[in-house]
Amino acid sequence: MEMEPGLPAAASPSDPSPEERNGFGRVMATRWVIALWALGAVILLGLALFEQQTRTLDAMAGVMNIKGRQRMLSQRAGLVASQLLQDDGSRIDGLRHELARIADQMRRAHLGLLEGDPEIGLRPPPASVRRILEGSPDSLDRGILEFVLLLDSVADPAVAPAEQEEDARRIVNVALQGTLLERLDGAVSQYQAAMEASVTRLRRAQLVVGALALALLAAIGELVIRPLAHDVSRQLRRLRASQGKFRQVVETMREVFWLYDPGRRRMEYLSPGFSRVWGVSVARVLEEPSAWTESVVEEDRTRVAARFDGPMSGRRFSLEYRIRHADGSERWIQDRGFPVLDEHGRLDRIGGVVEDVTERRAAQERLRQRAEELRLILENAPVGIATWDLAGRLLNVNQALCAMLGYE
Repeated sequence: MEMEPGLPAAASPSDPSPEERNGFGRVMATRWVIALWALGAVILLGLALFEQQTRTLDAMAGVMNIKGRQRMLSQRAGLVASQLLQDDGSRIDGLRHELARIADQMRRAHLGLLEGDPEIGLRPPPASVRRILEGSPDSLDRGILEFVLLLDSVADPAVAPAEQEEDARRIVNVALQGTLLERLDGAVSQYQAAMEASVTRLRRAQLVVGALALALLAAIGELVIRPLAHDVSRQLRRLRASQGKFRQVVETMREVFWLYDPGRRRMEYLSPGFSRVWGVSVARVLEEPSAWTESVVEEDRTRVAARFDGPMSGRRFSLEYRIRHADGSERWIQDRGFPVLDEHGRLDRIGGVVEDVTERRAAQERLRQRAEELRLILENAPVGIATWDLAGRLLNVNQALCAMLGYE
């Protein structure tokens, strides 16, 4: 089958088959699922590490809070104990009550350091840190408990006055010498060092997770994004090629192809052949849709204006009418239109093909005139004339032959 010059082949042998397209889609879908699952896992791991780091930093801040509280309470206890030693008995009950309150606060603060304190967001320390706090004879735990026992002894009215006086002096000495504070500072320093090491490990893990996320994103780009971009690029090339083929067809065909947008009530596309048939530029009709109707002979304008009623209700139309060419000549046009539906079956565009049938109409008129001339010759000939078809059936008889045979 020969093709007209200038028209490309209908399809390229390199175009993928539907099976290949489906296979590519399945592979891409699988890769997307795996990539998203892996990326989600990395993100969750990163968030978990960040949460752990935040908790560790909060714990360090909580420990500093407890350290400051214990320092203040121990110094306050030394001051109250010294006042108790100098008291003449008039304030002894109030001072004992104050020492009992200090002992209770120090006990609860130390318990929070060992087991966590929800009020300040402090979680229980790991076993390694807890060993720092209470593992040795001179540990902070032993020192705090001994100091709190001294406070309890002095605050208890049942304890002998001599023993209370001795314990009060010991409280003052501990507060003045700062031995408890030294233990507190040492333990907190070790606690902070352990927490800082933990934060360092967490940050290194975060760097590893970040590098893993970057590698995963690079893999997604190589295994998913790049093939999809290549496929989209190939589809765009095919689309441009199809558009080029379409333009070659409509620009070389004798008929005029048009596309109408019923929503905006204007022509969306006219093939270049329109200028040849109408003698009016395509740009003018696209800018002024009324230019089409104005070129129609006045007697036919009503029918032409209503030609879109059929496609608007889902029907095709075929209409012949006359136009006035730009050179003043009258031409006959055959206009055929059809509805273009979207994927939901709703009217989206109206398409059509226009053909200049002036020569055909002229030829039909000449044939009609020739047939009329032959009819007149046949009826008025002075001799008898008759015609038969190939099967021997009589088709026509003129008046002269009827008269010869005696028929009226």
